[in-house]
Amino acid sequence: MSRSSSARVVATGLVLLFVFSLLPVDHPTVPVYETEVSEDVASVQGQTQKLTIGSWPDGANQRVALSVPDGHSIKALDLDVSPSTLSNSMASVLSDTGDFAGNNLYDGMDVNQSSLQILPQDWSYDFESGSFAPEWTLSGTSNWAIQADTRLQGARLAKAGSISHNQESSMTLDVSQVPAGSGSFRYSVSSESSFDYLLFCIDNTACSRYSGYNNRWSGTVNNGQHTFNLPATAQSLTWKYVKDGSVNSGSDTAWVDDIVITPTGGSGNGEGNWTSEVFGPSLLGRGENLMHGLLHMDALVYPGSVFEWQILDAASNNPVPGFERLTSSWVDLGMIDEQDHPLLRFKVHMKEAQGGGTSEIRSWSVNGHIEKSFDTDPTAEGWAIQSGSWANGAITSSGTVLSDTYRVRSGFSEVDVSSTQSGAGQLQYSLDGAENWLNIAANGRSILEQPAYMIQFRMVNATGGGTFTWEAFEAELVRTSVPDGLRIDVGLDGADEWSLDRDGNGVFGLQNTLITDERWALRNIAPANTASLEVALPTSGVQAFSFAVSSPSGSLSSPFMAMAVNGQDILSRNLPTINDLQTVVLTSGELTSLNNALNQANGQHGPVGLDMATVEIRVGSSLSSGDLLFGGVFAPYDADLSLQLNAG
Repeated sequence: MSRSSSARVVATGLVLLFVFSLLPVDHPTVPVYETEVSEDVASVQGQTQKLTIGSWPDGANQRVALSVPDGHSIKALDLDVSPSTLSNSMASVLSDTGDFAGNNLYDGMDVNQSSLQILPQDWSYDFESGSFAPEWTLSGTSNWAIQADTRLQGARLAKAGSISHNQESSMTLDVSQVPAGSGSFRYSVSSESSFDYLLFCIDNTACSRYSGYNNRWSGTVNNGQHTFNLPATAQSLTWKYVKDGSVNSGSDTAWVDDIVITPTGGSGNGEGNWTSEVFGPSLLGRGENLMHGLLHMDALVYPGSVFEWQILDAASNNPVPGFERLTSSWVDLGMIDEQDHPLLRFKVHMKEAQGGGTSEIRSWSVNGHIEKSFDTDPTAEGWAIQSGSWANGAITSSGTVLSDTYRVRSGFSEVDVSSTQSGAGQLQYSLDGAENWLNIAANGRSILEQPAYMIQFRMVNATGGGTFTWEAFEAELVRTSVPDGLRIDVGLDGADEWSLDRDGNGVFGLQNTLITDERWALRNIAPANTASLEVALPTSGVQAFSFAVSSPSGSLSSPFMAMAVNGQDILSRNLPTINDLQTVVLTSGELTSLNNALNQANGQHGPVGLDMATVEIRVGSSLSSGDLLFGGVFAPYDADLSLQLNAG
């Protein structure tokens, strides 16, 4: 990374300082010199000292001084350098009643519940289609019928069937899926007054002219309107025309039209938008430059409904390139360059499925919070269930359940979980791509010695027999400062003896940029022209490798990628059609090929002790031409270094 006049983050680090050779220039003997840790504490030559380097601004440790007598010089210095942590819980979660109101922007959305969803449309029945919908049931001696008639203002209405004395005609609407609300309908009656009635009954299909009705009308009523309240527990609404044992009067019938039920919380048009308040690292109160964090949602996506979201730059209110039309339940916003887009907003668009049914967000969070209620099948979101299944809001298995792998470029230093489970299950997590697994209690916390950048959870059968049930899962990946712009300047004279603060080096422990120091790059591709992007990776290998691509200009059909290390091709494969943002993750076999090539490569980049080779990623299309947006590089690596600095 390039230096600038502004202070750059030097993340908290632990430096083990070995002064192993203080050789005189002209003298034959080697005297013992002191390493001044403070005014009162000194160490002899060759003794280890542990230094803590602050994170901001331009953190430096000036507490250690080497006392070198005249005529002697420091010939060599050994340093063991490793990243450390500075934990701070920064997660922000919306999941309680009223949370989605706040300082947010919205239209057509119900923000007053514990989840975010579209305001339901009015339930409306005007009979203009000419037929009864499936939720209607007709009964009695003669059925109600839909007829062309304008007496109640519409072109069609429902008219009671023709009946004789002591008979009835009934129509019933199933409202079991309708929330609490208020309703209205229009009606006309032409009957024997006080004897033949139009009845309106809530939750009583057996109501009669004598009892069990909510309202009744007889005689002559022209174009009346009735309003009513619908409780949340209501199951049915019934309109019934009934006659007594004698006398016909008037038209001897009833008409009903324009039935409307409005939910208590208000109604919409079946479509809505919600935009979060502004968020970003500079608002966290840390006083240092941090990356954007993990965004996660516990969302129910109803089949056939529209659930689409985007990330906006808060200053311009325009979408961040590549972060448009997203449908996943989580994304690492650490992919976004916080220098170009320091403040963000989240905007979601929802639309009801045809025939009803809408998606909803049960929880929304940034900066490391993960929540899964398992109300929906988790396998649709990257989870895997082995020897088991998901049903009725829970996972049951006799084997293993694996979460998606969460990539978190902003880093985390603690894993704090709360899991609702029963039976023989043991919760575990892995920080290195499923190479090693660590147990954690259902309501436990693990404190890490170094920043971690990816995690996967799993539930295993701990007893080898029986099953376990997993009902809900919640975790916070507690954020930490990460080592960015690490430099070693002996004497603080401005001349760095060692520096990772160079273009294309990434942060200490994570490569997240191109060799050009760009986080994102736009390239044009065509069948005869592939896009070439280069990344510097440690020759010691990486724990994972992934990147993201999208096509701002439209679909790129039949895309492919190839990778080379220092000019030697190592792998290639086809990619899915590139439209909106997609992440390309190397498989375990591909990662092995990459690491084998890195181990054999010569370093072309990086400081002493952290040799990096050039890794080229080529992306092309055999059929399409267009723009390719490339970025989101993710390559964590072992950051424990042993440096040997020699004079000259």
